[in-house]
Amino acid sequence: MNENLADLMRYSLPVLAIVILALCVMALLRRRSQSLGNVQLINTINGDSYSITSRETSIGSFKDCDIILNYPTVSKHHAVITCGRDAWYITPVTKDNTVSVNGTAIGKHTIITAGDKITVGKIDLLFVR
Repeated sequence: MNENLADLMRYSLPVLAIVILALCVMALLRRRSQSLGNVQLINTINGDSYSITSRETSIGSFKDCDIILNYPTVSKHHAVITCGRDAWYITPVTKDNTVSVNGTAIGKHTIITAGDKITVGKIDLLFVR
């Protein structure tokens, strides 16, 4: 009887694993990412435009940031812009980083909308959708 159970397990578990894998792949293929549209930050000092193409965009002066602002008032990793389900958000990376939205300093993630002026380390950026 143990041999029958062992044979059943030997052949059914790999088949079950393949079925589960196929279901996972099909679920991934069905899920399509929504387009972010034409979202940009515009530097009001020099007019530089930065396209936001991913759901999470880092802002800072370090070379690994998505948007690099080479100004002495901008820290290496200053802020992050994220696209949520229903809105866009900006979050300072640390409490020491100065970030404001329309002149109001923020300390945690804050909703941003089209036309908002975001100040990152004394640099004004216009959020455009």
